[in-house]
Amino acid sequence: MVAHNIDFQTSAYAQPDIAVRAANGELVAVVEIKAGAALSLDIARQLRSNLASHDLLPHSAYFLLTTQDGGFLWLPHPQPWLDALPNLEFSMKPVIARYLHGADAERWLWEGELVLIVADWLSDLNLGLGDPQLEPERSLAASGFLDLMRSADVVDATA
Repeated sequence: MVAHNIDFQTSAYAQPDIAVRAANGELVAVVEIKAGAALSLDIARQLRSNLASHDLLPHSAYFLLTTQDGGFLWLPHPQPWLDALPNLEFSMKPVIARYLHGADAERWLWEGELVLIVADWLSDLNLGLGDPQLEPERSLAASGFLDLMRSADVVDATA
C-alpha cells in the first residue's frame, strides 16, 4: 500500500476517534485511527508528538494509533516525552481479517469503516473475546492494555 500525506494540524482536533474510559469515567486510553496511510514508526511518533505538544493527550492514558496495516501503542507515563517512540508496534492485518473476509480484508478501507472495525475489536476485547495467544492480543496483554480493556468501557468519540 502506498503511504498518503497526513495532516498533522491539530487545530480542528477536538476529541479522539475512540475514548476508553474506566467505570468511574476516567479517560484511560485514547485511540486515534488513520485510514489511507501506511505509517512509519517516525511518522507515528511525530503524530503523537504533535497531539501531546498541544496537551491533547492525558499523561495517565495509553495512546493507541492504528491504521489498516499497523498499530502503535504508547504506555501511560507521568512525564511523557513528546518525541517518545511507541512501546509496542504490531500488525493490524489479523484484526482486519477477523472482521472482514476475503477480498474485503485486502481492499483499502475508508476511515469510517476502519473506526467501526477498531471500535468492534476494542468492544470485543472489553467483553473478554479474542484469543490472548494470537497477535496482536498477546503483545497487548504483555503491555497491560488487554487487562485495561477488559475492565473498561469503550466509548466511540466520533458518534
